[in-house]
Amino acid sequence: MTMLRFRRAEDGKDTGVLTWFPVHGTSMLGNNTLISGDNKGVAAMLFERDMQSSREGTEDFVAGFSQANVGDTSPNVLGAYCEDGSGEKCNFQDSTCGKGNKMCHGRGPLFRKKDQGASSCLEIGRRQYVGAKALYLSMTTNNVPINGPIRSFHTYRDFSNMTVQHPNGSLVSTCPAALGYSFAAGTTDGPGAFDFKQNNTGSPNANPVWSVVRNFLREPSESQKACHAPKPILLDVGEIERPYLWTPNIVDIQVLRIGQLLIVVSPGEATTMAGRRWRERISHTASALALTSEADDENPPIVVLGGPANSYTHYIATEEEYNIQRYEGASTLYGPHTLNAYISITTSLLPYLQTNSREEHPPPGPDPPIHTNVSYNFNSKVRFDRPPYLQEIRPSAPRHQSGVPAR
Repeated sequence: MTMLRFRRAEDGKDTGVLTWFPVHGTSMLGNNTLISGDNKGVAAMLFERDMQSSREGTEDFVAGFSQANVGDTSPNVLGAYCEDGSGEKCNFQDSTCGKGNKMCHGRGPLFRKKDQGASSCLEIGRRQYVGAKALYLSMTTNNVPINGPIRSFHTYRDFSNMTVQHPNGSLVSTCPAALGYSFAAGTTDGPGAFDFKQNNTGSPNANPVWSVVRNFLREPSESQKACHAPKPILLDVGEIERPYLWTPNIVDIQVLRIGQLLIVVSPGEATTMAGRRWRERISHTASALALTSEADDENPPIVVLGGPANSYTHYIATEEEYNIQRYEGASTLYGPHTLNAYISITTSLLPYLQTNSREEHPPPGPDPPIHTNVSYNFNSKVRFDRPPYLQEIRPSAPRHQSGVPAR
């Protein structure tokens, strides 16, 4: 967990914290029908209540618990088990129980409670609060001040056919967006339906109807199949244009700088290792550009990754994870070199965060399509939006019958 503390200059009071820690907000079960902040909301609530009842913070103290490289991190920490009465663990290779995945569910820390979703949500939120409070208290002795200029950039890039350099030095390309068969299998936090399975790097094992359905929507070209290999394409979403593109090919790229703190704003859910590699490359490039020397020679770059934000581009897996084609790899939209593309673009734009940069912002890139005013709306119009007419009813006098008391 990384924490940024905000302190008011005039009286030295702390007014808030912002943390980055990766864990999915999937503690509440799928049958929950109420609006919920899930475990992140619990952590924020506990921290704010604690600070507002102490002398350390102000009454309007705000605790922000933001997301990080969350792609493969689950709050259901006890593992995935078959809910078919057997009590067995799910098959590790494809997260199935027997022949399907519907009964494979992850278990939260308090899954034996009657209200297991809410109880586990409170516990996972409590753990984040405890970790954050420990970090906060340690800042009295382990405090790294953030000093230096404030800069940022935001631009767009077309990921449908981008050439970037691979870590091995070769040139590789991204692809128009597509989702693989294992995308439909879901995860142990929320299993999919039908006969889809994770770890599917070939044609679907069961029902050939899905190939017919896919081809009816749009049959991927041979070049698209080759570009996404070993992902078997289920939905060629980046090339389906009826009524408009199903997922974006034009993607937000954004990085914020506050002194030696660099915040990478990711439009997709990077996995643990994808986020680690991305942060390391940003840190190495920032050091090479001497970004932090403008603030403090003794403090190296602090790089955090937040998201998903701006666009939503599903997942960002490493090349190794992509080749396995579990849910995260199948949901990595732009092919096996998606992560390389994100790293290449963000590192190449870091010079714009220098205070002596000749240009304040990079070129804006291609405009993303905006369908706000032309999107289809299948919600019926409100036909009646007022209280019903009620006729005033006055109580009548009790009726008496001979020998019968009134009720």
